[in-house]
Amino acid sequence: MRYIDLSKIEIPEGWLEKANGLAQQLNEVDSDEARDNIIAKNQIWRELFIPLSKLSNGKCWYSEALDVMSDRDIDHFRPKSKVEDDKQHDGY
Repeated sequence: MRYIDLSKIEIPEGWLEKANGLAQQLNEVDSDEARDNIIAKNQIWRELFIPLSKLSNGKCWYSEALDVMSDRDIDHFRPKSKVEDDKQHDGY
């Protein structure tokens, strides 16, 4: 895995406020279903795809291969919602 200096990221204007608002929404819901629904409808992390891609010079952070085809996922290290092959795992 390559080292990425996150202090150099150019966060889009207003992103931190949106992220804080989303975190507040998630903290206020009273069920996993409501939380999952909010996460499923939110694409906030995709807004960081281009700034993060610039930091890695368009390369995968793990393999260092050029990222020529991407569905704009930020990270695949652990699932945020569900795991298709594990019906007991509901993400994090």
